[in-house]
Parts: sequence; structure tokens; C-alpha cells
Amino acid sequence: TRRSSDLAQFADSELADYTLELRYSDDRAEPVRIPGHGLLFGRSPTLKALMKAQAQVSNGDGLTGKSLLIESDDRFLRSDGFWMAMQRLYGGPLLDMGAAAMQHLPRTSQQPHPMPGTAADRCDLGLGYAAAGHILQIPPVVNRGAEIAGHFVNWDTIEKALDFALDGGVDAQWTYGAQPDQTKSPSTYGPAVNMII
Repeated sequence: TRRSSDLAQFADSELADYTLELRYSDDRAEPVRIPGHGLLFGRSPTLKALMKAQAQVSNGDGLTGKSLLIESDDRFLRSDGFWMAMQRLYGGPLLDMGAAAMQHLPRTSQQPHPMPGTAADRCDLGLGYAAAGHILQIPPVVNRGAEIAGHFVNWDTIEKALDFALDGGVDAQWTYGAQPDQTKSPSTYGPAVNMII
């Protein structure tokens, strides 16, 4: 099928016309580099805007290197979550904490353990996946990440989960005397965080 053929091209540098680099502002992890295809990267509004900006700078001459840089200070973002979120642009499935997620990990040795084992690790992965979806502007990824994190909220994870969910503010439904006509969630990560709260 087309979807599986697109996914087979993920991170394959042979026909890639862009290289996306994710850098952490605080240098907490090595940069993540993902070779990719403009047509598929363009499914992300964030990457599409970066590609358009680059095209204006290069005047469309095609001579400028096609590297896209995302530098993030998002404290919840994780390299593995970002990698898995990027696969969504290639028709990959949403993150599944079961066996499906294990087959879509990077082909590098940067990820020594394919899937986190503890509830805290899985909650962190869900939050990282949601943060990646937020950066890439892919709402289904944000929603799935929040859903997964919500499944692993316990006494060991509640502080970090609420830190994520309350970042930026809470929806009107959570405040006394709230304005019921609030049109946009004040939360950094959108209304999906209500699943965690």
C-alpha cells in the first residue's frame, strides 16, 4: 500500500531532499537528524513554514543546502518521541505502547532500549510525543501523547504530568466562575491535556 511504501522511505537519505535537525537549547541530548522529503515534511505546518522561509532566502536557486533546524527549549520533548511523531508525516501509525511502536524506532544506536519499561518512563514518552506533536503542529499526535501519559499517571508521575498539563494555564472548565465562552485553550499543549487533568 502507499502508506507502507511512504513509511519505508522514512529517514532514508537516498532520495531525501531535506535534512531536519532537532537541537535542544539546553544540550541535554545529541541533535536528532532526520533525512526526509519535502512533500511529506510539508504535512507539518511547522516544517512547511520552515521550507517556505528557506525557499525565500535561497530565491529558489536550489543551490542552498536544504537543512531545516528546529531548536527547542521544551523540557518535555524527547528524541524518541520526536522521531516517532515524525513518522506520522509518512503515514505511520500513532504511537502505540505495544509492539507496533517498537518497529518504528530509529535505526541508530542512540536508543539503547526500544520501549521504556516503567510507568514513569512510559509517561515521559507520552509527554515527549505530545510535545513533539505540538512543535510539529500535528494535533492527533498531541492527543495520543496526552492520552498515553494519562494512562500512566500514578504517585510517581503525577507531578510531571500535571506540570505538563498546567503549563500555560487551564481551560475554563477547571476554574471557578470561569468564562464559558473561552474559545482557545490557554494550555501550551492545547485541550488534549484535559485527559491528564
